[in-house]
Amino acid sequence: MIRPARFAFPAIICLVLPIAVVGPHTVVPLGVAGAVALALDPSVRERFGALLRGPLAVALGCLFAWAAVSTAWAPHPGGSLFLVFQVAGVMVAGGLLAAGAECADDGARRRAIMALGLAGPVFLLLIGSELLDGGLVARLMRGWPKGFTFNPVIYDRAAAVAAIVAWPIAFALWRRFRPRAAIVFLLLTLAFLFELEMAAARLAFVVAAVVFAVSYWKPRAIAHAMLAVMLAGILVAPPILVATGVGRELPAIAQDMPDNATSVKHRLLIGQFVLKKIGERPLTGFGFDSSRAIPGGRKAAIEGAPVLPLHPHNGILQIWLELGLPGAVIAAVIVVLVLRRMSAIEP
Repeated sequence: MIRPARFAFPAIICLVLPIAVVGPHTVVPLGVAGAVALALDPSVRERFGALLRGPLAVALGCLFAWAAVSTAWAPHPGGSLFLVFQVAGVMVAGGLLAAGAECADDGARRRAIMALGLAGPVFLLLIGSELLDGGLVARLMRGWPKGFTFNPVIYDRAAAVAAIVAWPIAFALWRRFRPRAAIVFLLLTLAFLFELEMAAARLAFVVAAVVFAVSYWKPRAIAHAMLAVMLAGILVAPPILVATGVGRELPAIAQDMPDNATSVKHRLLIGQFVLKKIGERPLTGFGFDSSRAIPGGRKAAIEGAPVLPLHPHNGILQIWLELGLPGAVIAAVIVVLVLRRMSAIEP
């Protein structure tokens, strides 16, 4: 009998990177499709049932319950409540993927590593051809007219994905092929990241290298360090920034930055606005999915861009803004449970 858990992850790995280039919005449907395939496997369903009875599932349930309650004071309650159920469905799919990963045997793991090693070069070949031919595949996939001006910024999401997964891919190439293949892949990835203007992706590439190296050497140590940083970032930093009024200094910092640092300046102005709004409703927040409709958020900040474009571009600030203190506390509990589970994994 063919067990989906053996082949779902290699298939997802082979498809996710090309999809990140030509159709990033279909990455989530790909994960959901993989989760459905895994759900056909009895061992995965059994493991998923065990996960549902665990503390992490309880914490996630509390988060979604509070998010649903908060839609009562959100700007668009009906739409926000519908989004709660959508996100909950995606989390269920994520739970099935996690269960499938835990059920994978040695053969499935080897196939996943092989798929990862093959997906990286395919990704670079596709993104390189797109940059050379002016986004031919993207034009066909998105139905752009012939006169549409090509802008490489559409590949920023692909750059972010590449920066994070480059090191696991290089590790897979090192193990399954030759060290030279891993080195060439990393150099080509770095060249691609410098070809685009997304400085955050280049920074992520460097940070990911450090985290990957430490994780390989001391997996429990990096999990504990991440736990401390995340808890401080969720529970300590936002209240201190709000209480001390540090956010009021961000516009002055943005003013002193170089003229070409428009994106960074915009992020600073977004942070200043969001911190101010968090101070207005620190306990309840403005309601789930309220970021795109916060009063004053459409006011121009820099070069016509709004002071709050759809969301704060920071997950922690968005939790505080929309779900307030209860949401932040529940999120902190979820982080603790996830990282404790990570630290318990045998190297």
